[in-house]
Order: sequence, then structure tokens, then C-alpha cells
Amino acid sequence: MTDTASPSPTRAEQIRVVAAGFISLCITSGIGYYVFPVYMGVFESELGWTLTEMSTALLVWGIVGTLVSPLCGRLIDRLGPRRVMIAGTLIQIVSVMVMWRATHLWQLYAALILTSVANVANTYVPVSAAVSNWFDKDRGKAFAIALFGLGVGGMAMSAIANAFLEYGQWRDAYLFFAALLVIELGVIVWGIRDRARAGAEIGKADVEASEGVESSLSVAAAFGTRTFWTLGFGDGLAGLVFAVFNVHLVYFAVEAGMDQTLAATAFGVFQLLQVLGIIVVGALADRFSLRALMTLSYGMPAIATLALFRVDFAALLFVFAIVAGFFGGGRTALYPLTLTHSFGTAHFGAIYGALNTFFMVGSAVGPLVAGYLHDRQGDYRLTLGLCVGLAGLSGILIATMRNERPGA
Repeated sequence: MTDTASPSPTRAEQIRVVAAGFISLCITSGIGYYVFPVYMGVFESELGWTLTEMSTALLVWGIVGTLVSPLCGRLIDRLGPRRVMIAGTLIQIVSVMVMWRATHLWQLYAALILTSVANVANTYVPVSAAVSNWFDKDRGKAFAIALFGLGVGGMAMSAIANAFLEYGQWRDAYLFFAALLVIELGVIVWGIRDRARAGAEIGKADVEASEGVESSLSVAAAFGTRTFWTLGFGDGLAGLVFAVFNVHLVYFAVEAGMDQTLAATAFGVFQLLQVLGIIVVGALADRFSLRALMTLSYGMPAIATLALFRVDFAALLFVFAIVAGFFGGGRTALYPLTLTHSFGTAHFGAIYGALNTFFMVGSAVGPLVAGYLHDRQGDYRLTLGLCVGLAGLSGILIATMRNERPGA
């Protein structure tokens, strides 16, 4: 199961796993999550795929990810993050090559199904599992640095995709991305190591502990806690709200009378502040109350969304982008840290994989709900009100989190 048995990891080992996690997320998440939206317009004009067809494909992507996530989490615990990430990256290479040759709609569906499986297996769940295994202290900073790759990769890969598009060579971009993924295989082999931890496999006891190792709940015991369900539903609601803005924010701003360039700039600020939030809030977690930081990260977007009701003032659009973006990034860094705090590390992969289903469902449903309400109402006011309510409820649910490990 493990490549390295290291009860007391060295600083060099810790740096290597964080660096590999950062690089992995830059490449795999950047390609998996941020390239397709850049090319939706050219797919519509060149290949004849409608927005409805592509939106339905994204829904299938979310459904597949929801189904695969619990299985992937268990495999991470049984086989180790490295083997799972290698398998996921190989699948992602296949999906990229399918898009390179895509001419028919079924190929889009096939590629997104493969991408969904791949990204559950090679992005934030296994990287978080790898980092959690190698850090007993300063986990907040470690998670922040590794997960910083999500934001950097999103900015970098979308920019690369757009650069290829400007020269009309979007198919060549997929060949380039395939080459990056091959390089990524080497990074995973080099840096993602599976550390043996005492207490990781101790039968079926509800609570597992060993001298010198933090106690951990079994998967079944975690399922039976209040915190598991409040974290799941709270994160699912946050995923729904952020998916709405990731897809609809620019369209909303333009419809409200904003210039296209200004709307796109605000969206860029929204993405940039998520990157900043990951590193800043993640580092703060080692010094301040985790519950307080989590509550702020989940609850503040509700307050920020109120600014969008007066989007006729351009400054308020940027207030939303800055506040919601920053705390949304904080959520990214804090969530895996919260799982280790509440349940321990022995079954981190299985627990995170199960909880990730809530986030995947929210992310898949959010844009469709927003589109449906917009078509029925003729504007986004009802959607905004729903987002305020759901984000506020998310913050309330998250505020009830607690350390479920006895004696902790």
C-alpha cells in the first residue's frame, strides 16, 4: 500500500509532496476544469454543438463525478494517492486526445465522462490526502500551498487555451495539454509518496488510535456524526452558489448594462481573489480558530451577493468579486484541513471522497437552476435571492462543525 514508511517525515520529504501537489493541480485541474469553458464558443460555431447540448454534457460530467468520488476515496486509502493519481492522469490523457479529434457530439460526452473520472482521481482529493499524511503540524500552510495550484492552474491553462484559440489552433492546444499531462506523470512519481501511518488500518473499530498518532474515526463512525452531514450539505450549497457565479456572472453583468470588458474584468478579479484567498486563509488556519475561519469563508459570500442587487454601480460588482472570491478561495484551503481536524487522517480519502459528492451535485445543479429561473423570470433577481439564502444557510451549517474524535 505504501512506498515509504516514515513515522517522522523530514522537511525535504514534506517539501517534495507539497511541491508535487502544487504542480499536479496546476496541470490536471487547470486542464480538467478551465479549458472547456474557453472553447464553448468555437465548439458552437465550428462543430455545431448547441449551448443546451454542452450544458447537458456538463450535467453528465457532474453526475459521473458524484458517482465515482466515493469509490475513488476508498481506493486512495487502500492503494495510496500516487497510484490513484497516475491512473487518473492516464485517463485524462485519453480524454484530451478524444477532444483533439472530436467532430461528433458523442465524443464530447465521452471526453467529459473520462475527464470527470480523471479529475476525481488526480486533483484536490488525492492531493489533499497526500499532504495530510505527511503533516502533523502546519497543515494549514501545507494545504494552502498545495491547493494554490488550483487557482494558478486555472489562470494559466485558460490563458494558454485562449492563446491557441487566437491563432485558430484549438486542436493543437489539446496536443499541448496531452504533453503536459505526460510530464505530470513524472511529477507524480517523483513527489507523491504514500506515508505509512500507525493506526491507518486497525480492523473495524469505530475509533482508531495509536501512541503518538492522532485518533481517527472509521468511515462508518464518521457517517454517524453530525459534523459529517453539516459539512456535506454546507459544502454542497456553497458549490451550488459558486457554480452559478462561475458560469453566469459575466452574462448577468452584461445583461444588467455593464460593458463586456468590464464584466470580464470583474470575473477575472473574482477568480484572482480565489487564488489569493487559498494562500492567505490557509496560512491563517494554523493561528486562528478553524471554525471561525470556516464560518466566515462560507457565510461572507451571502453578504457579498447582496451587492449584486445594485450592479448598476460598477464598484459593487467588484465588491462582490473581491469579497466572495477571497472567501471562496479560503473555503478551498480550509475544507480538507477541517476533515483532518474533525475525523483524523486514517480514512481521509474515503471520507473526503464521500463528502465530495455533495459538492459535485451542487456544482452540477447550480448553473442549470440559475438558467431555468432566468428563463422563467426574465432576469437574475430570483437567482440572486436564492444564492443569498443558500450561502447564508451554508455558513450556518458550517458553524456547527466540531471535532468528532473522542479525547481530542
